[in-house]
Amino acid sequence: MKKFNLISGIPVCICVFLISCSTKIKTELPVIDVIGALKNEKSLKLSEIVDHIEYVKLETTPECLIGGGQAVLAGNTIYIKNFRPTSLLVFDGQGKFLRQISRQGKGPGEYINFAYFDVSPDNRYIAIGGFGGGIRLYTITGEFTTQSDYNSLSWSGFLFLNPNKLITYESRQNGHQKGYPIMMAWNTEHLQSDTLLCIDMEPQESDRSVLMVFNPFYPFKGRINFMEAANDTLYQLDTDLKISPRMVVDCGERALTEETLFMAPGKSIIRVYPVCETNNYLFINSYSGEDYRVFVFNKRSGETFRMPVRQSLFDEKVKTYGPENDLEGIDFTFNGLRVNDKTWTSILQIVDLKAFFESVKPDLLKLKTRKYLDQLRKLTDASDLNDNPIVRIVHLK
Repeated sequence: MKKFNLISGIPVCICVFLISCSTKIKTELPVIDVIGALKNEKSLKLSEIVDHIEYVKLETTPECLIGGGQAVLAGNTIYIKNFRPTSLLVFDGQGKFLRQISRQGKGPGEYINFAYFDVSPDNRYIAIGGFGGGIRLYTITGEFTTQSDYNSLSWSGFLFLNPNKLITYESRQNGHQKGYPIMMAWNTEHLQSDTLLCIDMEPQESDRSVLMVFNPFYPFKGRINFMEAANDTLYQLDTDLKISPRMVVDCGERALTEETLFMAPGKSIIRVYPVCETNNYLFINSYSGEDYRVFVFNKRSGETFRMPVRQSLFDEKVKTYGPENDLEGIDFTFNGLRVNDKTWTSILQIVDLKAFFESVKPDLLKLKTRKYLDQLRKLTDASDLNDNPIVRIVHLK
């Protein structure tokens, strides 16, 4: 398969709009004005993007105790990446524990640790990988099928593009050769790979870590979208494994470009990466020095704005970012995006929920409806501090 060189391999016609400058970028692609958004602060209510919220109380048994984790909903099944101990647990849609996928160990199909997992769109395969442990592939019922020992300590993207292709994305240039592959497509039958994207620049000193990609890519409408550090363009990978530019992120003179890619740490530049997308909005995380912001691009109006920073309702010492939660009141995050099912999933720990309901004054919450707050309170009151958490499933419009 022909490899796509990320820098020198970009066609000249595309390079015209990849260069970030202080003047207005001229391109037919949509332009996200990050500099202008810094001066345009607006709130976005959760009810504008969410259809309804669902809660699932996970069963608590000695075989599935959860010590923090990440939740993903695939079909009517909930998958939990358990942090302590490392394991992949499976629950049905009502929270009943079904099984654990393999176990910790060094045998065939076992794992010591893993950073990522994903479920194929046809709910046939489960893949786990990262933390130098290669890739392991299982059937949906947990049967081990095959593995690749291709080791990467720096994957930043790990997603099924379609039922037959798992896409991995490197965040650092680990090799010491020009043309190091950073995006690969793995066939689910034998876990053989094709290189889709490689970095075409000279390797740096061995003691210098070169960050090539600031974000894990994210899915949207059957495609994988990603943004790399050497220019200001948002790309997409379609189901035919074709890479094409999609949007331009205009950060003015402070953009991270090929020229500033290898500048010393601490340089005052804006680093941006898209985090998730709905039908009408694209959400972007941004860092500039110690400053962190969440930007929103309205795809219908073309307006870009930053959401205000608020005090967390869980902890007064913590700042929170994101839409104003006028549906249930508690802090909202973008964790667990599952576009195929149009859901965001997050884990709510019982201890945090009990502390929230003991301290918050419900009358002060500006809620569109009390339905979700009351549902969550009832589940919390019926739970013990040692119980497994509640999974919040946010269904998008």
